[in-house]
Amino acid sequence: MRTTNGWVPFLALVVLCGTVPAQDKPSSSDPAAAPGRVVVPFGKEPTLDGALGEGEWTEAARVKLGEGSEVLFKHGEKQLFVALSSSAFAWGSLLVRSADAVSVLHASAALGEVRFERQPQAGKWKRKDRFDFRAFHERVGRLTRAGKPEEEALPEVLRDYEKENGWCASCLRKPPASDAVVEFRIAFAKLGLDPKKIASDDPKTFPEIRLMAIQSRRWPESVREDKRFLSLLHMGGEIPDEVEFLPESWGTLASKTGWRKPKTG
Repeated sequence: MRTTNGWVPFLALVVLCGTVPAQDKPSSSDPAAAPGRVVVPFGKEPTLDGALGEGEWTEAARVKLGEGSEVLFKHGEKQLFVALSSSAFAWGSLLVRSADAVSVLHASAALGEVRFERQPQAGKWKRKDRFDFRAFHERVGRLTRAGKPEEEALPEVLRDYEKENGWCASCLRKPPASDAVVEFRIAFAKLGLDPKKIASDDPKTFPEIRLMAIQSRRWPESVREDKRFLSLLHMGGEIPDEVEFLPESWGTLASKTGWRKPKTG
């Protein structure tokens, strides 16, 4: 995905998310029993600085993708945290499903989002807007032209972006010196989750999140996604007006606490 500051990453990690209706869940009472499922633990909020700081992701669930790449998951009281780590040059994208919409959340040198809406035809989703990376860069530029160093301007822009859009991520403003890491923070509301509305402590009733992870390999291997769309995410290019999303083939994130803080004592 090209950005206006001139560098183009050549490797992608993609995670696709969406809530799973109760009737679509496997019958097992153990959230980790089925293949393609990850139990996401509760943990402290990480700093979105593009680095897996010491102790920051210790409690996270990890999914190895091969070739030195992995996806890490944990959650807080109001947000899901995801880290994409690769030994190669990388950016990251998350696809989030909420009701009848899918949003592509992209992070590289800028943050951007494009939304798709479900169509009457099975599996078809139509694009409703476009990535607007220029607006993000312009926000940073206005602050730096006013005299703020970029390391001070960028956090301010990210805070505003999160307030407006319900998610945020670390930005790769220059090629990383070592492993490329993209860290996401996504409000539960963006994922269609509301732990406060969970009336029962029965794990069978807890909402779940569907996802897919892709790098040189796919996770889970059973995903059947639009290859043209995934190729564009890898190589950059104009996102098509209509694509096929197949959430039933994605993996699943589960929580043993219903995405709430574990009880103590």
